[in-house]
Amino acid sequence: MFGKIMKILHILYDGIGNPWFEGGGAIRNQEIYRRMAKSHEVTILTGAYPSSEREAVIDGVRYIRIGKGKTAWQSLLSYSSNVFWYKDYKGYDLMIKDLLPVCPVYTPFLDPRVPVIASIQNLEYYFFKTYGILGILPWLNHELSIRMYKHYLLTANSMHEMLKGKIHGDARIAVIPYGVDDGLFNVVPSDENYILYLGRFDIFHKGLDILLEAFRIVCKKFPEVKLIFAGGGREDEKLKKLIGELSLAKKVSFAGRVHGEQKGDLLGRCLMVCMPSRFESWGIVAVEAGACGKPVIGTRIPGLIDSIKDGETGILVPSEKPDLLAEAIINLIKNETERKRLGCNGRLWARNFNWDRLAQEQENFYADVVKAY
Repeated sequence: MFGKIMKILHILYDGIGNPWFEGGGAIRNQEIYRRMAKSHEVTILTGAYPSSEREAVIDGVRYIRIGKGKTAWQSLLSYSSNVFWYKDYKGYDLMIKDLLPVCPVYTPFLDPRVPVIASIQNLEYYFFKTYGILGILPWLNHELSIRMYKHYLLTANSMHEMLKGKIHGDARIAVIPYGVDDGLFNVVPSDENYILYLGRFDIFHKGLDILLEAFRIVCKKFPEVKLIFAGGGREDEKLKKLIGELSLAKKVSFAGRVHGEQKGDLLGRCLMVCMPSRFESWGIVAVEAGACGKPVIGTRIPGLIDSIKDGETGILVPSEKPDLLAEAIINLIKNETERKRLGCNGRLWARNFNWDRLAQEQENFYADVVKAY
C-alpha cells in the first residue's frame, strides 16, 4: 500500500455512460479506480456526450468532461482539440494518458514536474487501415507518442512483445489485464439456440461484417439458430442496414446495452460468444463469457490470444476469414460435449482476473513510478 494519498489524473476520451463508445477502456478505468478512490483522489478527464454533466462523481471517481457532445465525431474531435488547452493540469502526483491516434496531446509537456504513464490499449492503427491516406497523420501521431514516455501501462503480454523496438530498453512497464465481475460466476449455464455478440457496435474494429458473413453460412446448416447483438455504439444503424442487405433481418435480434444480472443471463444462455475482431487490447468479453461457463470463438490477434486460450477456453481462427469462422461455429453447435468442456475451462481461467487484485497491482505500479520520479 502506498504511504500517502496520490492525486491521479487519467486522460482518456472514452468514459462511463458515453453512448457512442463506452468500450473496455472506460469499464476498466471505472472498475480499477473506484477501488483506488477509497485511498486516493482520482480524476478522469474525458469526452462530453448529449445530456452529460461537465463534472460528475461516480463511485468516488471524479469525471471532468470537456468538448462538445452533439455528435460522436464532434465529441471526439472537440475533446482532442480542447484537451491540450485544458487549464487544470497542476497539482497532481501522477498523470496517465491513454494513447489514441486522433488525440494528439503530448502529456509529458503539460507539467514536467509530474511523472506520466502511457496507457496503451491498442497498437494496431485501425484508423489508418480504415481511412487510408486520411489516416496518415493519426498514425504518425501514434508512432511519435509511443516513443515519448518512460513508463507504460499495458493490458496484454502480446502488446508488450509488439512494443519491442519502439521504446527505450530501460522503460518501466506493467502488464495488467482486465478483470471480471465476481457475480458472473454465479450464473448457471444453459443452452438456447443463439450465438451472442456482446460489445461496441464498431463494424470494422470488431469485425461485425465478418461475423455476419459467417452467420449467413451457419444459417444454411442450422436455420433455427439465431444471432443476438448486445451493446450499442455510433454504428448501430449502419449495422442494421448491413443485416438487411445480407437478408438476415429475421435471424438477428438486438438486446440493447446489458449490465449486471441481465448481462450474466444473456451470456449464460447462449451457445457461444463470437469475437471476430480485427483489433483488441484484451478482450474483456472473452473472460466474462468464461466466467459464465461459455466458450468463445475469436480471431488470432494480439489481445485475444491473451484472453482466449485456444483449444482450452475457446477457439481462435484467422482474421478476415468468414468461412473459417463459420466452420468453427458449426463444429461447436454440433458438439455439446466440446462446448461444455471449453466452458468449464473458461470458468477456471476467468478466476485469474479478479478486479480487487488487479487494482492493487495497478496502485503498486503507480506508487513505484511516483517514488522513482
